[in-house]
Amino acid sequence: MIRKYGSKDYAASLSGVDQRLRDCLQVLWLSLPKERANLDDLEEQFRRLVERVLRDFKEDAEQFKENGESPKQDAEGLF
Repeated sequence: MIRKYGSKDYAASLSGVDQRLRDCLQVLWLSLPKERANLDDLEEQFRRLVERVLRDFKEDAEQFKENGESPKQDAEGLF
């Protein structure tokens, strides 16, 4: 569930997001080949993945609008 900005649970949800991002970085680090296990390659791959996710998210949002579908209520304000 997405927490509304300013709600009591907002800071707690941001803390959870922060931890999940750190977990993703750790998994990505462990996934890199030994010869590419450096901070520059880690950052490059992480940014590539995040940019792809954001691009896909925007594309999906536009597709929902074009089809006249309503986004989930929990995602209000994201589209």
